[in-house]
Amino acid sequence: MHQHAELAVPLDIIDSVADLIDNRSDLLSLALTCRFFTKRLIPSVLDYCEIRAPFEARYLWKHLAENTRLARRVRTLRVVTEDYKLPKEIKPEERGVDEDGQLEEVFLQSVRCMSHLVTFRWMDPHLRRWSFNRVGYDQLWDVFSVSCPRLRHLELCDNVNVLSEEALVGRSGRLSTLDTLWSCKYRVSFQGISGSWRLSPVFITNFISHSSSLRSLDLIAISLAVHISPLGPQFGEMVLPSLSSPNTLSRFLRLNSTLESLALDSPYSLQSLVTGDLPNLHHFWSVGSQWATVCLTMPPMRELYGTFGNFFDQNILDAFRSVSRTLTTLYIYLCCIDSKPPVHDIDNPFPGFHRDVAHALSETLRGVDIQYRGALSDGYFSSRHW
Repeated sequence: MHQHAELAVPLDIIDSVADLIDNRSDLLSLALTCRFFTKRLIPSVLDYCEIRAPFEARYLWKHLAENTRLARRVRTLRVVTEDYKLPKEIKPEERGVDEDGQLEEVFLQSVRCMSHLVTFRWMDPHLRRWSFNRVGYDQLWDVFSVSCPRLRHLELCDNVNVLSEEALVGRSGRLSTLDTLWSCKYRVSFQGISGSWRLSPVFITNFISHSSSLRSLDLIAISLAVHISPLGPQFGEMVLPSLSSPNTLSRFLRLNSTLESLALDSPYSLQSLVTGDLPNLHHFWSVGSQWATVCLTMPPMRELYGTFGNFFDQNILDAFRSVSRTLTTLYIYLCCIDSKPPVHDIDNPFPGFHRDVAHALSETLRGVDIQYRGALSDGYFSSRHW
């Protein structure tokens, strides 16, 4: 019986091919094409594609720093406190504690070797002590900027002491060097704020204004004292949204035209937006009436979440006509917490409007999936997944 010789491909070629693939499913498909690839890709590539580990995992960081070929396999790195996912060759008995005080350095050294890193997450708002909250961690921005050119997604829970000049200067000078991100979820808390203070964290402004490729931004800025807003008027005047200037948010959106998803939980003014200002916006969610203004800019809207209160019939009709070609799903929320979703009427899916207007809306939104929901609330805002 004739036996086929096993496929033999040099390891450096396998490495080069694997380096070009970011999607884990694609790597798995390649690994299953033949026994040769299965034997070489599954243990050394797929096991390292996504890692979820605690910051204290010195054994893991040391392993990656000493094996740069394996570190290049990492596409997703999540610093977590539970639900770990480690490479199979990392044995439980190898786990140790930081005895020499060099945990931070060996962590940074391992990240320097992750030249193909795409996603980084260090976020646990419920356990602040596990957050990204030490001044020395600012070096991580330099590492990302220099060593991780493919980084696209960042999720971070930060804790800044505003009374520390070193903390503020470190963030301002380094965070803004990240200019490759597509999406960013940045939750920042401020220590040292009193009830009468209003802080203008320049480092956030610098960071966002330099992120020319940013498509999705979820910025959550809170103080450690409940009900105290840390963002002052100067913060909004520079680039970001502020109630002190009715045109600030519009200007911000105009400067960041790559944004694909946007959610607003306060009634910011968007009246200065014009047609063409939001050329890539696919998903929009708002508490107030901004959705109508946004629709009138004629973005390629796919999903829209909003309320129908306090509108003239013609304004709503004009807004929907502006996005009717691309809109696929419309979520209608109730303005009143005690209200109940109306019974869906096939003949009139828009109760509360004049029948002629309701008929025009039905014709305009023919083919759009319309869903009625309960009262719009912060619970939905905090749980959205875009």
